[in-house]
Amino acid sequence: MKIWLARVLVLLVLVSNLIASASFLLDPEAYMGGFELSGVPGRVATMGVGLLFLMWQVPYLFALIHPIKNWISLIEATLMQAIGLA
Repeated sequence: MKIWLARVLVLLVLVSNLIASASFLLDPEAYMGGFELSGVPGRVATMGVGLLFLMWQVPYLFALIHPIKNWISLIEATLMQAIGLA
């Protein structure tokens, strides 16, 4: 039961982060103003943030597969979320 609870929680975070990543990659213009960026360099920089969101999901995938066996990935994912929350 604990494994499935951990999987569900990791999956919720993973999906929300993948949605954020897709948003930055597919529509960077919507977020450029928040970074006070413009033009092609601003578009590319904002898309880079989306790529970072995507790269940061690797520990979540391993934690989702088996939270107990891949407990280090689960701890990494938890720490990453705590840092983001702080």
